[in-house]
Amino acid sequence: MAPPRKTLRAIVEKQRFSINRNNGGLISSSTTTTPKKPAAKPPPAKTIADDWWGILEPMESGLSRIYLCENSHVLGRYNECPTSSSFRSLPMDDKIGPEHCNIYKMNIGDNGGNYRTAVYLNNLSNEGAVVRNILVTAEIEIMANDDIFFPSSRVGGNGWYRYRLKLNSVSPSGFFGKYAEIAHLGSGKFAQVKLVTNRHGPKQEEYAVKIIDKGLVSEKHLASLKSEINIMNRCDHHALTKLYDIYEEGDKLYLLMEYVKDGDFFDFITKRRLTEDTTRIIFSQLFQAIQYLHSVRIVHRDLKPENILMADASQYRIKVSDFGLSKLLNAKYSLMNTICGTPTYVAPEIINPNKHVYGKSADMWSLGVILYICLCGYPPFSDQLAPPGILDQIRTCRYYFRSPHWDHISPDARNLVKGLLTLNPDSRLTVGEALNHPFMRRSTSIVPRPLQTTEPVPLTRVHDQSGSSVEIFRIINDTPELTTGLEEDETFLTAASTIASASELSDFNGFSMCSDMRGDSNYESAVQFDI
Repeated sequence: MAPPRKTLRAIVEKQRFSINRNNGGLISSSTTTTPKKPAAKPPPAKTIADDWWGILEPMESGLSRIYLCENSHVLGRYNECPTSSSFRSLPMDDKIGPEHCNIYKMNIGDNGGNYRTAVYLNNLSNEGAVVRNILVTAEIEIMANDDIFFPSSRVGGNGWYRYRLKLNSVSPSGFFGKYAEIAHLGSGKFAQVKLVTNRHGPKQEEYAVKIIDKGLVSEKHLASLKSEINIMNRCDHHALTKLYDIYEEGDKLYLLMEYVKDGDFFDFITKRRLTEDTTRIIFSQLFQAIQYLHSVRIVHRDLKPENILMADASQYRIKVSDFGLSKLLNAKYSLMNTICGTPTYVAPEIINPNKHVYGKSADMWSLGVILYICLCGYPPFSDQLAPPGILDQIRTCRYYFRSPHWDHISPDARNLVKGLLTLNPDSRLTVGEALNHPFMRRSTSIVPRPLQTTEPVPLTRVHDQSGSSVEIFRIINDTPELTTGLEEDETFLTAASTIASASELSDFNGFSMCSDMRGDSNYESAVQFDI
């Protein structure tokens, strides 16, 4: 009697494939029953000590060696994000900040083809560190065999914890010596983006590299780019785009970044209506990403669908990107006063003509606008809803749950929108409160599946390079009247910001990998503007 079909199929599949223990792949297997030699044991897994570019060697007993393996590491007393693989622990001492400093490397080459690893220490604390008898309160390049002194509260002994930097003796190669170009993704006046893969790694690992011509960028723009790089170096979260490595070769700067292949969230929501369950899956990730940023004193300041990328559209996995307007707050202060953002998503306190002082809650307002759009398909504030104009709508928190678009939306969802789109920033939901809101705690019945396009959402991008149909705001300096506890926030231009004129705007088209590189002329631009 023949075996049941299921059993027969299982036998066939078992004979057809077997695991190759040496490389983890599937190989054809003979259907014979001839015994085979036992497979060789796999090599031991790599440990953190096998793949390092630098070591902080303790110069006194009782301290642990610190291995530097990734491009960037945050060092501190304890880890704000348990899932972070790049955090390194310093001694548990009150003088050591939770996040005390950031140590990162750049691969620097000259025109003669000579390369070296440059290492920088960026202070994130009130106490700083000492290198070569210099108290580091901002940033300094540290050399091989430099001693780094971190503050200590120990009484009656040495007031510092001392480590010595050891560098791997392997010299770095040029960027294209390590990475091979696969495709050209986009270009602009100052930069181009290419899709690359590691010549010596798995071919399926693809990266996006932004190549910036420093000779075409002003010193002010380079300083802004440096600020953006410092913020990205600090970010280590699954819902944030990652900066993997930095190369500087002559006039070219190479930023090796995570390649996110499924487009941006703007395209995603304009091609389909989102259910409340789908919205909840996406906002769980958004809230977690912003919770992480706020926990490490970073305010994004330009949250919008264009700056949210789809890591896997079929699974609704997202990543927050574009930190061009982001601000790293000083450990002592939590307020800012630069007027910046994208008009549709900007918080009312930022554009308050009397006192534009604001904090982290500005990000929560922007998330409220995005949530409103996800639930009903159109923005709460728009010049199409005038009068009054969009900025006055925002200043007065004038928005409505219009029928029929909101008739089917649950009370919990409406309540979360109200909690985020609250005029008084002190009364606005924090990210922790948003995550614990009844709408977010509700069980999600949806199972991610292949996406189907449904009725398009009536949203448009606004980014007219001619300046004829978009407000181009003049860049202004910060107000000189700084209140107590206010962090002084410089006016700056970055890849994410719009410049003062239409001609400058066209020059910067293509500078931001996350949006402008697409060559789409319909983006609503982030701006620093006058009111």
